[in-house]
Amino acid sequence: MSLDGLKRFFVNEIEEHDFHEEFIFEWFENLGYDSDLYPIRSRCFVLSLHSNEEIDLQVRDAIQTDLDARTNLLIAEKFGQFLEQKPAYDILYTFSEQILAYSYFVTNKLQVAIELSLDFSKSVNMLYSSRDNIITKRIEAGTTEFMMHTRANILTSEFHRSVKTTYREFRKRQTTY
Repeated sequence: MSLDGLKRFFVNEIEEHDFHEEFIFEWFENLGYDSDLYPIRSRCFVLSLHSNEEIDLQVRDAIQTDLDARTNLLIAEKFGQFLEQKPAYDILYTFSEQILAYSYFVTNKLQVAIELSLDFSKSVNMLYSSRDNIITKRIEAGTTEFMMHTRANILTSEFHRSVKTTYREFRKRQTTY
C-alpha cells in the first residue's frame, strides 16, 4: 500500500466510524508505533563501509542485542561532556549541533546500585526519545548507562533545556543467622 493510500484509508476509517483518539493510538501501537509515532521495535540507520578489500557482511536482527546501548556508550566515551559531577554519579551528555539533539548518560561511581531520574519537565519545546519527559533507571555499581535522547522541536523558534536530577542508593541487605 502506498503512503497516500494508507493516509486515505485512515481518513476514511476515522470519518466512517467516528473513532476516538485512544482507538487510533491503539491502531498505531498494533502497527508498531508509540503515541509519538516512534517505531517500537525498530530503528532505521545507514551503515557505510569503505574498504580497499572485499567485505563479507551478514545482516541479522539486532533487536535482542545491546548493539544500540554499546554504540551510545562509545559515543559518550569519546564525545561526552560533564553536565554534573557528584560523589555518587557523573552525568555526561553529547550535543549534535546539526539537529539540535542531546544524549544523556549516567556513570554510577558507588559500590552499590542507584536509581537515578532525569526530569526534563521544565524544558521548553523539546522532544524526547521516551514516552515521557522524566526517565528513571537503575544503574549498577561502577557502570555507565544511556538514559535518553532529547531534541529541540525545530518547528518552533526557540527552545530551552532544563534537567533536574534525583537519585537513591540501593543498600545491600544484611542477613544475620
